[in-house]
Amino acid sequence: QVYALQLGVALNERLSVIAVKDGYNTLQTRGIGNRTGWSDIGLGLKYVLVRDVENQFLLSGGLIYEATNGSSRVFQGNGDSVWTPYLSIGKQIGCGHLIASTGYHVPGDTAEESQSIYYSVHYDHPVTSKLSALAELNGIVYTKSGQALPLNIEGGDWINLGSSSVAGNNVLTFAFGADYRFNKCLSFAAAWEFPLSNRKDLLDSRTTATLTLMF
Repeated sequence: QVYALQLGVALNERLSVIAVKDGYNTLQTRGIGNRTGWSDIGLGLKYVLVRDVENQFLLSGGLIYEATNGSSRVFQGNGDSVWTPYLSIGKQIGCGHLIASTGYHVPGDTAEESQSIYYSVHYDHPVTSKLSALAELNGIVYTKSGQALPLNIEGGDWINLGSSSVAGNNVLTFAFGADYRFNKCLSFAAAWEFPLSNRKDLLDSRTTATLTLMF
């Protein structure tokens, strides 16, 4: 379980500072017992490359730096940082919205952490003036194994174990849920996610609840 805060601050119409990973983790496991600790902090820049208002299309790119400040007891703080260049697109289709993104996780220490490519496709469609349904496909492809642990599984989008036998592994998940907009500044969303691929690594299922404030 993770309790986290994400932030995005627009410096102008195209450039934003973003904080995409932080928070407090709690683990309840049969193997290593119960543990708590802080996550690594991930922050970076996002720049709008194409802003086509007439066709409701956006193309953005950016770079995220993940530090190694987290607690090792919850599998954070290992390695020597991770750099993630990424691209994202957004397009209005009828009344709905399509958002797709992809990025490459490049560890500073490739022995301690694995390398991977992630991708995500999100679609939301209004049901009422305040309520929208949403669906997502999320995937991760491991391109190079680490050398930290003799395992053939990895930790997905939150934990990087540096496992030694994961190169070529693919994990694909599906999520569905809803978003409710209270007003133009405040909304609440919830989604349930589960693996579609035979390989699931540490993810059996996941529920994500998000409260968003825009100002």
